[in-house]
Amino acid sequence: MTSTDGSWATAAPTSQSTVSTAPGPCRRSPLPHTRPPHRPPRRLPRQRHRQSRSPPAVGRRGRRVHRRPNQTVAEYLTDWLKTKALSLKPTTLVRYRAYVQDDLVPALGPLRLEELSHWHIAGYAHAQLSGGSVTVRRILATLSSALGDAVRQHRLSHNPARPTVIPRPPNPERQIWTPQEAVRFLAYCHEADPLMADLCEVLIGTGIRKGEALALHWDDVHLTNASSISAAHSRRSTMPASNSPQVSQQQELGRYLAPGS
Repeated sequence: MTSTDGSWATAAPTSQSTVSTAPGPCRRSPLPHTRPPHRPPRRLPRQRHRQSRSPPAVGRRGRRVHRRPNQTVAEYLTDWLKTKALSLKPTTLVRYRAYVQDDLVPALGPLRLEELSHWHIAGYAHAQLSGGSVTVRRILATLSSALGDAVRQHRLSHNPARPTVIPRPPNPERQIWTPQEAVRFLAYCHEADPLMADLCEVLIGTGIRKGEALALHWDDVHLTNASSISAAHSRRSTMPASNSPQVSQQQELGRYLAPGS
């Protein structure tokens, strides 16, 4: 600021800022540092933490699926066998238990039940085909039955064993023996093994299955006449209808087997 006589005068310092009169660029003194008043952190009201419940899973058809996320395939199949033991025949249960313990559990047991997919089952099936397709098909049928029960119990949304990995081949056309061929076979059996010949003669003469014939007792067999045998407690009748082709074949076979023929 210039005075009346032309000389420079220095302005009085203010409380806000000061100006330096030293040569060089004019520098402004820093303002005093002021801190905001300390405020304690705001405390939110205490809330009750409720246990979060995940909504039940929904399957493909909109049905709820009750899952056990840590259950393995081995654990489920073991529980399934215990449940099926109440309704299966002893022989069927033994076969199912062998398939589960000897084949399915070593290959697929460590997997979680929810992780089991069609890709796992197909890989196992193709790796076991060297042992025979019939055995692998029966093992997969057992697994499909167990997984089907899991779907019906809402444990799984779908059956990963479906569609079938190894389709069933078409049944070949059966070749039926003629009475002359049956007589030649029985004549050979009587020479080679008389006991087996008697069993084969019962099978051919009555048309019953091997298991049914082996399970017969004398109390179950009634000889109604010289050319027919009927099992009283058999699951299916061994006596064919009088107008069926089997009767005429049995009559013709009886003529060939009759003494002096």
